[in-house]
Amino acid sequence: MNLVATIDHGHPTVVVISGDLDLASGPTLEGVLALPNLRRDPNLVLDLTGVTFMDCAGLGILIGARKRFARRGGNARLGPSSAAVKRLTALTGTADLLT
Repeated sequence: MNLVATIDHGHPTVVVISGDLDLASGPTLEGVLALPNLRRDPNLVLDLTGVTFMDCAGLGILIGARKRFARRGGNARLGPSSAAVKRLTALTGTADLLT
């Protein structure tokens, strides 16, 4: 399944992600998160309710996004998440880091 990301420019900005978030689809999400309008917004919520599969590469992208936003004085955090995302973040001990 392909990764799909849509952006809701509310306050905060919400990026809704669905499909597989893995090594193959990661560059697509990185491109979305690097869009100029997202770089200007200090706060970002990632809605991962539609993510059907996520591997460690996908998790690394989320952690990297959090770090980039924090360096700019902002915050990128996980919002609602699917069971697949919750399982991986629980197994890796990163749930608290991303919420």
